[in-house]
Amino acid sequence: MKNPTVTTLLRHSRGRVFLLTALSLLMSLLQVALAVLSRSVIDAALAADGKLGSWTAGYIITVLLLVVAYAAAAWLNGSTVDVLSARLREDLLRSAMYSRDLRLQQFHSGQLLSRGMEDVHTLCDGAVNALPALVGQLGKLAAAFIAVSVIAPKVALLLVAVAVVVVLATACMRPLLKKQHEKVRQSDEKVMSTMQEDLQQLELIQSLQVQEKLLAGFSKVVGKNLHRRARRRIWTVTSNSLFSTASLLGTGALLIWGATQVANGTISFGMLTAMLQLLSLFSGPVLGLSGLWTRFTAVEVAAQRLSELLVVPDQPAQVTAPITVEQIVFEDVTFAYPGEETPVVEHFSAAFPLDRWACLTGISGRGKTTLFKLVLGLYTPQAGRVYLQTPQGQVPCSEQTRHLFAYVPQDYALFSGSVRFNLELVADSDAAVHRNALELAQADFLADEAAEEQTQVRENNTGLSKGQLQRLAIARAILMERPVLLLDECTSALDAKTEQAVLRSLHGLGTKAVLVTHRPEALQELPELGRVDI
Repeated sequence: MKNPTVTTLLRHSRGRVFLLTALSLLMSLLQVALAVLSRSVIDAALAADGKLGSWTAGYIITVLLLVVAYAAAAWLNGSTVDVLSARLREDLLRSAMYSRDLRLQQFHSGQLLSRGMEDVHTLCDGAVNALPALVGQLGKLAAAFIAVSVIAPKVALLLVAVAVVVVLATACMRPLLKKQHEKVRQSDEKVMSTMQEDLQQLELIQSLQVQEKLLAGFSKVVGKNLHRRARRRIWTVTSNSLFSTASLLGTGALLIWGATQVANGTISFGMLTAMLQLLSLFSGPVLGLSGLWTRFTAVEVAAQRLSELLVVPDQPAQVTAPITVEQIVFEDVTFAYPGEETPVVEHFSAAFPLDRWACLTGISGRGKTTLFKLVLGLYTPQAGRVYLQTPQGQVPCSEQTRHLFAYVPQDYALFSGSVRFNLELVADSDAAVHRNALELAQADFLADEAAEEQTQVRENNTGLSKGQLQRLAIARAILMERPVLLLDECTSALDAKTEQAVLRSLHGLGTKAVLVTHRPEALQELPELGRVDI
């Protein structure tokens, strides 16, 4: 397993980044050139020596070049950030889909969404702009310093001393700003998670009539977020104000000194104008470099938060060769979910022979659903083994054996979209095959192929009844054509007649199955079952 870094992220776009860097440096040099040209334009106008036209033409050409460079940099920057953000979000989603790391379950979906949107943009924007911004500011600083050194060496030395103080002060404040930024991002996640949770549960909220209590809770979360943002703003505004004050005082001092020198005839009015522009170009990079510290802090925080999620397998898991499953075996298995001390399953041993249907029984909450997820390799037990007994020997249950099972969870778990979309996710079969699966699942509420396309499953599996959703999940499992069915309370929302019809259809397929049910009377018409109690 490996964690993609910013360097890896930039690998496919480094050509664009280098071009942005060149444009940034070019813009810095053009800005300094404008300041120097302004001196020549003013002095030529005052001297009336006939050179004003030439200097003015040079000034206009430089302005046009600067405008073109700005436009090209803005377009290139925006498109590069967009492409990198899209690629990283895709990598994050792929990482989550293939991850074997149970820590992901400890995150609220709102937290994951916040990182996938805001942190990704912060990281990509910072990664794309870091080198161009740094080179551009340093280039502007160097060019302005050289120009000031030629015009007024003593002023240049003074500016260097001030710049060193500003940069050191910013570096000292960076840890404090990082801490404040981390707190703000954590608070942002809480706001998004709370809002998302409330929006997903609108019907439940209205039925319980707890709107005001939840709104009061959300107000507290938002209030805490505002407080943390205000604290961060105090630090950033204070630091920026101090630096701006120093810059303005320096400009004022230079203006007074320069005016005195112009009055004494020591320097020309054009030189004073150029020095004031160069001072602006000098102080701008100093403040810009100090601002980069803050920006790099935000990028560092975003990278740390994303690194917790962005873990990509070195290569896809290799699927086992086709095998015949004779038994599913649990051998002294103990498993607890991440962050929980009490095991859901403890020292559990059982064998499910698959020469006939097996039925897993027991009171609710004893871990029957967890056993299915261990069989699917979604979890790994902390102790013991889960394996498949085959004619070739024992094969551990893992991601490599997941293709042997068609799982129908008790919460149906369909995706937002049409019925056709949900069926085609697992099998790109023709309409006749889809109709056959729907008929076996007793999904008679879908009259024809057009109904499959028009009937929609909405977010959180709303829009259809629970019984309809269960039958669609069963049809999906049939289309998967896997050797073993794992049926977890898959008919709990059906009436007795429909339930028996569905179970008879599934049994008639000749597919091996392990079934969980709390209604054993539904199995009376089926042949003898192997039963395991937990």
